[in-house]
Amino acid sequence: MTAPIAQEAQEAQERPSLWRNREFVALWSGQVVSTPGAQISATAMPLFALTPSPLLLGAIGARCAFVGPL
Repeated sequence: MTAPIAQEAQEAQERPSLWRNREFVALWSGQVVSTPGAQISATAMPLFALTPSPLLLGAIGARCAFVGPL
């Protein structure tokens, strides 16, 4: 029973690291940049409620609802 476990361990050591995969690094980097940006947008949206124009606030809210955060 230990032979399959030893074989899996050896195969795991032979696999290259994810950090050497260019597509993974690009995905991870994009997420690192995107997450704080989304958090900042979510924080800034209530501040737009202080705008003097209800039409502008409605336009910003609609854009956020259909397209995504600013």
